Amino acid sequence: MKKQNRPFWTATVLAVICCSGSVNCIRAQEQTMEKRVYGAVWDFTKGTEGWVPDHGVSDFETSKEGISFKVTGFDPWILGPEIEIDAKVYQYISVRIKATKKVNSCAFYFRTDESPEWASPPKTQGFEIKGDGEFHTYEVFLGNHQYWKGKILQLRLDPEPPDCEGSDLILEYIKVYKVGPKLELLFGSPKLLVLPQEIVRIASKITSRGGEDAQDVKISLVLPEGLTLLNGVPARTIEKLAVGEAISSEWEVKIEKEGSYPVQLQVLAKDITLPPQIITLSTVGKPPVLSSAKPSRVQAYTDENKNLILENNKLRMVFVRSLSGYLHYLIYCFDETGPFLLGTGYPMGSVIYKSKAGNVNEIIIPQKFEILQNDAKVSSVKFPAVLKDRDGANWSFAIVFMLEENEPWVSVKSTVSVDRERELLKFCGPYIYAGEGSFGKQKDEAIFPGLEWLVGDEISSSELDIAPPYNIRHTPHPYKVTIPVMAVEYQKHVLGLVWNPLEKWDGKNMYPSARFCSPNWIAGQDNHQMGLFLPSIPEWVKENGDEAIVPYKIGPGTILSLSSYILAEYPQKPLFACLRYFDIMGKPTLQEKPISYEEEVELSKYAYMESGLWDPKAMGWGHVYTWKPAPYQFNILSLWIYSMLTKDATQKARTKERARLVYNYILDEQGPQSIEERLAFRMGSIESSMQGMGNRMRGIASSQKKDGSWRFMPDAQRKVLGKPGAEEVGLTAPNAALLLKYARMTGNKEALEKGLKAIESIEKFTVPRAAQTWECPVHSPDIYASALAINAHIEAYRITKEKKYLDRAVYWAYTGLPFVYFWTAPDRPVMKYATIPIFGASFFTGSWFGVPVQWNGLAYAYALQHLWEYDRSFDWKTVAEGIVISAMIQQEKDGKAKGCYTDNWNLMGDIKCSGCLINPELIITNVYTLLGEDPDVRTTIIEKNGAKVYLNTGGKIEDAKIDDRSLRFYLSYPKDETSYSVIAGIAKPEEVLKDGTALKYAQDLEAVAEGWKYGDFDSYTYIKIVHSKPKVEIAVSNPVAIPPLERIPVKYVQFVPKRIAAERAKPFKTAHRWDFSTQEAQDQWAEVQKNNISDLEFTGKTLKFTATGPDPYIYFPATDFDGSEYPYIIFKGKGTRTKGSTHSIYFITEDSPNWGEDKRVTINAIGDEKFHIYTIDMSQTGAWSSKITGARLDPFNGPNEVDNEIEIEYIMIANKAKQ
Repeated sequence: MKKQNRPFWTATVLAVICCSGSVNCIRAQEQTMEKRVYGAVWDFTKGTEGWVPDHGVSDFETSKEGISFKVTGFDPWILGPEIEIDAKVYQYISVRIKATKKVNSCAFYFRTDESPEWASPPKTQGFEIKGDGEFHTYEVFLGNHQYWKGKILQLRLDPEPPDCEGSDLILEYIKVYKVGPKLELLFGSPKLLVLPQEIVRIASKITSRGGEDAQDVKISLVLPEGLTLLNGVPARTIEKLAVGEAISSEWEVKIEKEGSYPVQLQVLAKDITLPPQIITLSTVGKPPVLSSAKPSRVQAYTDENKNLILENNKLRMVFVRSLSGYLHYLIYCFDETGPFLLGTGYPMGSVIYKSKAGNVNEIIIPQKFEILQNDAKVSSVKFPAVLKDRDGANWSFAIVFMLEENEPWVSVKSTVSVDRERELLKFCGPYIYAGEGSFGKQKDEAIFPGLEWLVGDEISSSELDIAPPYNIRHTPHPYKVTIPVMAVEYQKHVLGLVWNPLEKWDGKNMYPSARFCSPNWIAGQDNHQMGLFLPSIPEWVKENGDEAIVPYKIGPGTILSLSSYILAEYPQKPLFACLRYFDIMGKPTLQEKPISYEEEVELSKYAYMESGLWDPKAMGWGHVYTWKPAPYQFNILSLWIYSMLTKDATQKARTKERARLVYNYILDEQGPQSIEERLAFRMGSIESSMQGMGNRMRGIASSQKKDGSWRFMPDAQRKVLGKPGAEEVGLTAPNAALLLKYARMTGNKEALEKGLKAIESIEKFTVPRAAQTWECPVHSPDIYASALAINAHIEAYRITKEKKYLDRAVYWAYTGLPFVYFWTAPDRPVMKYATIPIFGASFFTGSWFGVPVQWNGLAYAYALQHLWEYDRSFDWKTVAEGIVISAMIQQEKDGKAKGCYTDNWNLMGDIKCSGCLINPELIITNVYTLLGEDPDVRTTIIEKNGAKVYLNTGGKIEDAKIDDRSLRFYLSYPKDETSYSVIAGIAKPEEVLKDGTALKYAQDLEAVAEGWKYGDFDSYTYIKIVHSKPKVEIAVSNPVAIPPLERIPVKYVQFVPKRIAAERAKPFKTAHRWDFSTQEAQDQWAEVQKNNISDLEFTGKTLKFTATGPDPYIYFPATDFDGSEYPYIIFKGKGTRTKGSTHSIYFITEDSPNWGEDKRVTINAIGDEKFHIYTIDMSQTGAWSSKITGARLDPFNGPNEVDNEIEIEYIMIANKAKQ
């Protein structure tokens, strides 16, 4: 798995798909793999063969078909026995599987002697499978995998996706093998079309890819009459081509006159026969010499050589007349110097059909044209053609180009019909080649929304963001395209295509197949290929195929129609060329809401009050249903806002009680400085909260690099995701936003300077990347990075009012659009405004193409709502609202996770991830904001004699003004509720008034119903009031403006959680204590049950044993105690093979007597050979609260667990952590 671009003349064998035979193309061939030598064979018809059901699967059942099992949990896998196989020699795995619908792929994970851990780095190779309940054989190639090297020690097989619970699988066999000699051939020419007398380069590359060296390799180039060989050897022989070695050949030929010339390459070797490879060099007439002046009107006209010109003041198309007819057209845009050649369209049309003699490719070459319209507004031309195929059928073809005044696009409509039944494999609409005859394979940027965002010399379908085979995406499933646009740019000159994926091309079927290859590595040409063809993926055409594998049956009476728009624009960037989709297809519109926003508020409230998210024992909610609960502060805030807005007195009391309950728990366990500011402005602890905010800002500011950035500093597992020290917008923008928000609220000079310096450090970036580097590659384009960048720049604009920051916020908003679906398939209501997270994969293997992750989009939507306050250059509000509605469609409407929404949704299979259901925080955040109740802190900045004063509140401020006598503003907040406000930038007031009545000064605002206080530490004025009416006037007498603080104020208050304080106060006691220096402990443990552990040895000081196999564990002697009273297991131990290992405690209870993953707690072990005391807090799982009737220790579980020599001094079950 390489993380760099694919070299232009290199491609993996499976990746190289041949283009239409009408153009010059590289063809890759390999002989049938007949000779196989096996390094490991597991025949499951004979039994389990040492494989075990390791995670998320049932026990194996064996039969004549093989081993069968059911997926029972999230992220399932089965584990193979230990092996030792030479990776360089054995590069293939053959596996035969039967699976049911939920499983759409599998992945082999592996360990090596050079990298013995499973996850660091992740060593995996995925492959797609058919979940149709039938057996299929899959051949998996690992020879080009970055980490398939050295000795392979173990394999693991993971059914995918991770959320495929309930699926059934049967494995017949798994075989690791090598093959005999095998060749990969690349052959082609960098020119699409050539002129008579032009010298053309032809090249080939032959690579030995098998398990043995290729012997006696013969290469022969055969030229037809009309071509002259100028340079290169027509035939050569290579005695030996070693495995992995390649040989390249180049030739130069001259074409004497116009025509089509098949060039043949023959390659033979010992035990290898490759069919001859043919490319066709097509010559065309010279382009006409036309005026360089930009036309003043739209027009269509011909020159003296019957070349047809269609142009307006934006672009020009020249349909060149060759001897054979109108074979191609040139596409220009106008820049300051005149017409600039963007590329070529070729051919005008073509069909491939299946006949008894084989596949037939017919190039459609119109001989004439008609000018249909040519007035001041529109010019349109039609090229009709009738072609008689070699089997006698007549094909009727027409292509119409229409150009309107002042528009930078040409409408194109191609139609075809046939008078006899045919099995159609391909009908080409427009295929355009950016750079052909002009800038070649160079580009500055290219975009294919949902799949590619390329800059500089980056190559499409590269492995920068996703590993093989999933990196190949030149002809994707239509559901992977978010905006049906593709565009390539060179020095602000853009050529692209726009189309309607919902066009019914035969009256009923939709989704034209789209091709994008930049540069054109498929054909090995110096251009960029963009095109559309029929029929569709996946019903007829396999994804990334070139033509149908299931023929489309066409006959008399059927007309196929393919519409599109060719973009030709200057000055332009591909990102903004995407906006042409809306200009052509219409502005974004909203889909129908599944429920009203008011009903959504109720649904989200239900999630926090009634659903399985809430755990009263843990005093919190799972962020994801089934995850460990915690007292998440936004959930408290959501319930508090609900309580203020609802008119239902009962629900008001219930939600307020729940919110206050968890809020008080946080105060007890985390302290008032932990209260987030947006919660404090509504519920209290405002002074402590502002201190805590300052403390956090100090930590952020201290970690900033001198250049203003924050960098990628990965742990061992994440090193594979990017280079340590890498810099991207998604790494710096989050902290920039936090610092600038703090500056916006307080005017703090240090926070402002550091925040703006951070903004300056990211100005060089143009592509959103690196916001999710906990699992995603640093390089991957990322919508969450767009959201974070918007937030940072909006905060910069709010405090400075400098337009440059708003302009950049707008730019970053545009960068998020390519991740958003602006169309929807009729059978995918979730699709419109769904958002994919990145153009790439988690750890290079978990693909996100066509798989929305709506929480990413919701973060982007919230940022867009804030942008909408300041910018109306695009309908950001509609986009934000559409994203929210898509999330609402994805929500659970019943069940224990009611109100949650899925982490991801595979659009191709219409598979919702049911194993990861997220709480509705981001949905309700956006909905509250849409309803005018933004949960964030609101700030109003006013000035007095050039000095700024900062007014902050959870309510709404109106008519704020300041003079020498008073500072006044109106504050709106729900009636009978308590609001909190903070004013920064003034000296201690003489008095603070509410509706003309002076508020009392209070040293502790938490102890009074209302009042005010001045913070001598931070110079902030804190105000707490009860709203006897929704809108009150606040006045500060004789305000004196003061400069903002130079440094971020820091005040750390030592805090001991109430639970810890109580625990420390109670005496230490144990339910059981086994000190292995005592005979009593030795007697009790002498006969305990164990698994893959040697006989126990008592040394006089320790219990000693060796792990003899995988998954070693040992049961405790009989236990019977109250888990809630004794929540800690403490032991002192060491091992000899402990790196990367963990300790787990499994247990059973009186109420739950079966062993399982639901009753387990795991901690990390220390990776050395020294004794350490390990304290395991069993209260992490709620099941420990009842009577414990059994327990077991899984010590030092990990990749090196076998042969680990373990010693334990003592084990105790205690009421508190040992001091």
